[in-house]
Amino acid sequence: MLIRIVLACLFFIPAQAIALPSLEPARDLAADAAKAACSGQPLVLMFSSDYCTYCHIVRELYLRPILEDKRYPGIIIREINTTSSDQVRDFNGRTVTMQDLAFQYDTHLVPVVAMLGTDGEMLTEPMIGISSQDYYGYYLDEALQSAGEQVRRQSSDAPSGVRREYACD
Repeated sequence: MLIRIVLACLFFIPAQAIALPSLEPARDLAADAAKAACSGQPLVLMFSSDYCTYCHIVRELYLRPILEDKRYPGIIIREINTTSSDQVRDFNGRTVTMQDLAFQYDTHLVPVVAMLGTDGEMLTEPMIGISSQDYYGYYLDEALQSAGEQVRRQSSDAPSGVRREYACD
């Protein structure tokens, strides 16, 4: 009987909620940015907090689906909890708290979605808040396209014989 109840409950869970990968917390920004750049993508950081309902909307409706979007192969999206004391390695190889990293990137409001290059530089204006769900996906796509073009241009502009800071497999 219990198995039937569990199976009946599973029927009501949307398939999309089961299938989509979750956002991982940031651990090593330089390594993640290098890996993303090898795929011609920026490193996407979402600055959030536990109490933020808009963060949940951005995470679930916009960022998680991008991880499966064929337009962004190899994209890496990491989450920074602005109130957390969890450790993360920054672009200079230093270990800092997520809270300190949020301060370095001057994020006072959440959610903030930032597109970063291999040196930690912002490639587009950060997306702060969510003013309109009707257009948020469009603005996010535009920022991802622009940042991706910059990453690919930086990779192709490197003179031959000049070794990059990262190696692609």
